[in-house]
Amino acid sequence: MHLSQIKILQKLRSSLKTFHVTHPKFHLFLQTILKEKALQDGSVVKINVTSPDGKEYICKMKLNENDLDLLQCLEELTKE
Repeated sequence: MHLSQIKILQKLRSSLKTFHVTHPKFHLFLQTILKEKALQDGSVVKINVTSPDGKEYICKMKLNENDLDLLQCLEELTKE
């Protein structure tokens, strides 16, 4: 791994921790769904974003094993 990649991972880890502090309800939500194992192969995640001007964007996706691996990696980055 190159030094630049290590720096990017360190920045990502720091950003994730800041995100958890800034958005504690979302962090608690994530902890709950991870604890209850709600994210499984075949689980459907729906994301709804409303821009400041009121325009809505909606995305639904069915999770697969690769998605779960990525989420696990992100979770590991936030651990001490």
